[in-house]
Order: sequence, then C-alpha cells, then structure tokens
Amino acid sequence: MNGCPVKRHGLGILLVFWIAVSACAGTQGGLRPDEPVYTFLELPMKRLYSETDSHIGKVFDERFKFYRIYHDKETADPSKREQTIQGKTHFTARPITQYMQVVRIQITPRQEKLLLTMGIERQDVIRAKVRFAGLAPGGSLAFDLLEVLP
Repeated sequence: MNGCPVKRHGLGILLVFWIAVSACAGTQGGLRPDEPVYTFLELPMKRLYSETDSHIGKVFDERFKFYRIYHDKETADPSKREQTIQGKTHFTARPITQYMQVVRIQITPRQEKLLLTMGIERQDVIRAKVRFAGLAPGGSLAFDLLEVLP
C-alpha cells in the first residue's frame, strides 16, 4: 500500500492552503523577504525630494502622527462633509522623526476600513510600513500603505 489516501489528500490540501496564505501575505504587505526597509533617519526626506526617481519603490518603517483621511472624487460620499482631493484616497500624517514634513499615505478602501476598525483617530501615532510612490499633486511626498504595525 502507498499510504492512506486521506493523508495524501490532507497533505495536498495543507500545501495548497499554505501556498494561498503565503501569496496573500506577500500581496498584503507587498514586501519581498530580502527587500531592504529604511527609516527617515537612514534615508532623509530631503533626499526623497531631490532624488525622487531613484528612490521610488523604497520601503520605510516609521511612526506617523495620523491626521485625516481625504477621498478621491470616485470614493467620496457626497452626503458627508468630506473633503475630496486630486489624486488617490489617502491620509495625511507627520513622520515622528521628521516632524516638520506632512506626507500623504495612499490607502485602498479595504485599508481605510481597517484603520477605522482599529479606532485610529486624529493625533494618534501609528507605526506603518509604507512604500515611496513619488510626489503627489501639490508636491508633497506620497507613499502607499503596506501595513499598520503594532
């Protein structure tokens, strides 16, 4: 006998489940295991402004003071008094290590729901991994939210 068919199928199902979970984890955070992660002390925001193109795609792990979510014209609710903006839905924040700067952290609708579920409010400090996306309309630095960390 080659072994119990239930065990073989169970291992196969477990393998498929593990692959699916690994794929989801990779897309949620969007990080490769060997990808370098920076702080704004290691790679100052001045360099992001002056050398924008060469730093697009770099990942940062930082603490931010959360301010407000702004919606793009497609996702804004006209019945609410929400400010709409040019560009992607994002929240504004100040990096704790470079407090004089305000950045945009672009979010998806799913990430917005997560932030609201977590109870994050104006002036809260959050730790997040973000990927540098370039300059936003208006010239501020724009990042894509990868994950909110504990």
